[in-house]
Amino acid sequence: MSKINPHLHDQERIQHVFSNAIFLRISCLDEQNKPYIIPVNFGYQDGRLYFHSSPTGKKIDCLRKNNWVAFQADCHTELIIKQDPCKATVHYHSISGSGTVHFITDPQEKRLGMLSILNQDGVPNVDFNEDALVKTEVLRIDILECTYKQSPV
Repeated sequence: MSKINPHLHDQERIQHVFSNAIFLRISCLDEQNKPYIIPVNFGYQDGRLYFHSSPTGKKIDCLRKNNWVAFQADCHTELIIKQDPCKATVHYHSISGSGTVHFITDPQEKRLGMLSILNQDGVPNVDFNEDALVKTEVLRIDILECTYKQSPV
């Protein structure tokens, strides 16, 4: 049964999930227009999501063809087992939304995106090897919509 979520668009709760999630799931369409979902390390900075990738592969091919994506992340996830299996549940805080992916070419924004990813993973600011940064795709998701959900409400 669905419950009314009074926090659906609560920016503070959305920020909380972005700050505490370990990874982000991105969904796009593959070359046959079938859904394709990928978990990625990510960073959140100034209302935008950043992730990185090899310059080749299925994920990059899909995103070059169609830059619309859906995304999902969660945190504080806990499976609640009950003696009656029908009463088992999961407690969680999650966000889901959609946006457009942009391939970052500006070296300064590329560096900012990589730093946000590292900071999300708890790695302090570091100097990047310029050759490695040039060979890495850094992508930005401009968020068009994002909603929050938790269980229990």
